[in-house]
Amino acid sequence: MQPQHPPPTNNTNSRLTATFLRVSGRLRHMAAQLLGNDSEADDALYEAFARLWPRRELLTTAAQEEAMLATTVRHLSIDILRQRQAHPECDIEQTSLSLHEEETDEVEERYHKVAALIAQHLTPQQQLILRRHDIEGESYEQLSADLNITETALRQILSRARQKIRQLYLLQHTHTP
Repeated sequence: MQPQHPPPTNNTNSRLTATFLRVSGRLRHMAAQLLGNDSEADDALYEAFARLWPRRELLTTAAQEEAMLATTVRHLSIDILRQRQAHPECDIEQTSLSLHEEETDEVEERYHKVAALIAQHLTPQQQLILRRHDIEGESYEQLSADLNITETALRQILSRARQKIRQLYLLQHTHTP
């Protein structure tokens, strides 16, 4: 006989969200320690939430939700580290001062390629959020209020936009013959 899961209730949705909000600071810190990068830590955190959301009804307690969130964030962080090893990147800000003119042109070309990917593949909302947060430095709180969406939704949109651009860039620029 198959074990039966309890029927979904309205509090299942709010419980997962409440658990996520309660432990997100600790999980973000864990991911940032592993990755050494706050934006990638945010990406791992919100991707974990997105992956668990469709299975939220299978998690019957807040303790199960917390454990699954922690495990998923840790695994996603490890995946990001592995991807980083497979496709090493240089920090444009740190290296720009020591670059020769030829290398500066290469960095500028890379910037224009990323800008083109953003313009071609992100929705206007994703572009707006990415520009205002990552370029203009607006806080999540301010953006959330201006756009009338929750900070959680805002972070998820930003995380998915960054991830999409990373994947597209790697696909286009690592498989050259």
